[in-house]
Amino acid sequence: MTRCGTWFTVLVVGTAPICAQASEARRAIAREEIRSLLQRLDEALAHRDVREYGAAFAPDHPGAHAIRMKQLEQLFVDGTRVTQESTIAGDPRTVGDRTIVRVEHRIRAEGCKNAPADKPAEHFREDTILVVRRDAAGNVVPTLEVEVPTDGHATTNDVLRCPPCNYEFGGAPGWLCVPALSERAPALEAATFYFVGTDLACDVSVQFDSKNRTAIEMARHLGESLRKRESTAKLLDVTAWLPPAHRQEPPAGLEGARLELSIGAEQAVLFVVTFGALHHTLFVRGLETSMRQRTKNVQDLLATYRVLDTNADRAKAIATAFLAHTGGVVTGQAYHNERYGISLTGPDGWQVQQRSGSSLFRVVWESPRGSRLYLSGFGSPRRLGAWCPLSADDWVHNLCDANDLRLGEDAATAWVEHKCGGRSRTYVCPPRGADAPNGPQREIFVLVQEDLLLVVDRIIAAADDADVLERAAKSLHVR
Repeated sequence: MTRCGTWFTVLVVGTAPICAQASEARRAIAREEIRSLLQRLDEALAHRDVREYGAAFAPDHPGAHAIRMKQLEQLFVDGTRVTQESTIAGDPRTVGDRTIVRVEHRIRAEGCKNAPADKPAEHFREDTILVVRRDAAGNVVPTLEVEVPTDGHATTNDVLRCPPCNYEFGGAPGWLCVPALSERAPALEAATFYFVGTDLACDVSVQFDSKNRTAIEMARHLGESLRKRESTAKLLDVTAWLPPAHRQEPPAGLEGARLELSIGAEQAVLFVVTFGALHHTLFVRGLETSMRQRTKNVQDLLATYRVLDTNADRAKAIATAFLAHTGGVVTGQAYHNERYGISLTGPDGWQVQQRSGSSLFRVVWESPRGSRLYLSGFGSPRRLGAWCPLSADDWVHNLCDANDLRLGEDAATAWVEHKCGGRSRTYVCPPRGADAPNGPQREIFVLVQEDLLLVVDRIIAAADDADVLERAAKSLHVR
């Protein structure tokens, strides 16, 4: 085949020479061209056409693209009408033949069934990272769009650094760091690193393990959890592993493990690093060919991981991380969260633990007989603007459906006004199904504020625990 680096020789396809096509593909992408693309995507949403929106993409990461399309489809539930105005936030940057830009979306939703009567339209904001390239004809084509937090959470030079969680990761050439939204991440902190222009990705998360498993045990546990969710997942070899930055002088107590997996057409490697009860997980995934061809790029990324303070008190590491990410601390049987102005004292003698993931905070007290008390806080639904009694009702109904609980018409108390400005009610949710008569009873108290849904969930497995749980629930104090 003729090389187009030779100026006087071209291979013609149709009427466009390959050199001309290559030149078009390399031409820098101007802000105005990105604005024009955003306008076309906004128009697709205005027409309620998520399929047209998605068809504009040539996805680098089909999985991430499918998730984004599902998120957009959720905008139109119950006949909601949506208009979106998207603008570029910050300066675009170039990585190879891709241009990366942060986009701010101002969205107006009308007709949502949970909208208050005096507020028929909701306005909210979403931010995304958008990656684009030119095709052979010179057109600007989006290849990746991922939602990111709007609160200014950002990384510097694609490096994820968290002193409370005691680690740093990222900064290798070609890898784009995209922080995850806290309500979607089943972890204290999470992000995905995308190798720009390919299907390779590395999911990073920080998790707490109450069972103090070794790194190899944790890798097997996470692998088995994945296999239960993904029918095509196959677990291969699990071996001891240490991050490259700490191999010569491993800190005392630092452990690591490496687990190989196959998931359909994808290959994956799960790396787990434990330092105390905190686990840092690095989940590298991609098509088999990409994993094989980009081994060095993956190794470059793994080489960036390091523990920041190798002399840190591992016993205090959990409390430090939870305080930084959730604002809460456990002292004895009492939980106090200064950030959200909440406190509750659990039953004496019960095991108490903070939990991470998919909420602003969560604490659980568990009795030897299996009864449990959960205290959880959830931020305002971004696509509803604020919590209200209708959206709180929907949240409880979804919880009951997911846990096979009954919720009849008379199963909830009347709404009660509180001095803190919120409203509360209690739902009685008995189990349904064959084991209903002998199953644990469940009572769910919700306090609704505009920016916070507070949930006190009592699971009564033993009759003797009912009064204890009620006293604990009544100790709730909201500032």
